[in-house]
Amino acid sequence: HASANKRLTKLKPSRTLSKDKYIGDFVFATADKVLATMYLAPKGIGLIMDPELKPPKIMICADEAEYKSKDKGGVIYTVDASSFVESPQKELSAYEFASIQAVQPISSEAYESSLDAMKQFGIEVEFIDQKTYDSLAH
Repeated sequence: HASANKRLTKLKPSRTLSKDKYIGDFVFATADKVLATMYLAPKGIGLIMDPELKPPKIMICADEAEYKSKDKGGVIYTVDASSFVESPQKELSAYEFASIQAVQPISSEAYESSLDAMKQFGIEVEFIDQKTYDSLAH
C-alpha cells in the first residue's frame, strides 16, 4: 500500500470512486512494488501507468517543476494479505487487491520523493501536457 502519509499506524478503508461512481470503502494494496511506487505520485495529478513495460513507465500530466514542488514522497507499507480480496475495479484486478477492513502495517519504507523512488525502481518517467494526456487516457 502506498501513501503520502508517512506516519500511518492503521490503514483504514476510504471512500472509493470508480469512473466517478461510488463503489464502497476500501483499503487497496498490490503485490507489485513497482506499481506501489507509482502510486506515491501526489494526488490530483493525471497519471498513465504501465508497470509491465520493460522498463516500467509512468506518464505524468504536469509540468516537471510543478510536479516536483508538490512531490513530498511517501511510504510503501507492507500489510498482511489475509483480509484482501480481488479488486472491485475489474480492470485493475490483475494488479491490486482490496480490503473492507482496516489493516495494520507490518513494515514500511519511506521515500523523500516519489521521483527518486521511481528512479530507484527503474521506472521511466515522462511528463506530458493535458492534450496528450486526454488523447491517451480515453
